[in-house]
Amino acid sequence: MKFDPKKILALKPFDESEDNLKDDYSGSRIRTFLILLTFCSAIAALSAVFLFPMGDAPIILMSISCASSAILSGIEWHLGFKAKALNKLFEVFMLLILLVLIKQLTW
Repeated sequence: MKFDPKKILALKPFDESEDNLKDDYSGSRIRTFLILLTFCSAIAALSAVFLFPMGDAPIILMSISCASSAILSGIEWHLGFKAKALNKLFEVFMLLILLVLIKQLTW
């Protein structure tokens, strides 16, 4: 697990090559559910931005996506996938900064 500052723009500053070699838990139902929940709420938030640009629905849906992604990173951390979990937490942190900026600009 090496930190590479050049990969910050790709939102993956930690090397996941070791984690990809031992990634054999694809049958985990809770992990699959959280991935689908994150994806669906992110797509719903994106569509809500276009349908209700000044409402709170996009922020709420994006918050659900962010929360499920943070829970998923905790699960990955405890399964031993440290680099994947750190990359996911970095993405969550960047998303939270974006949410705060969006909320401040829409007030």
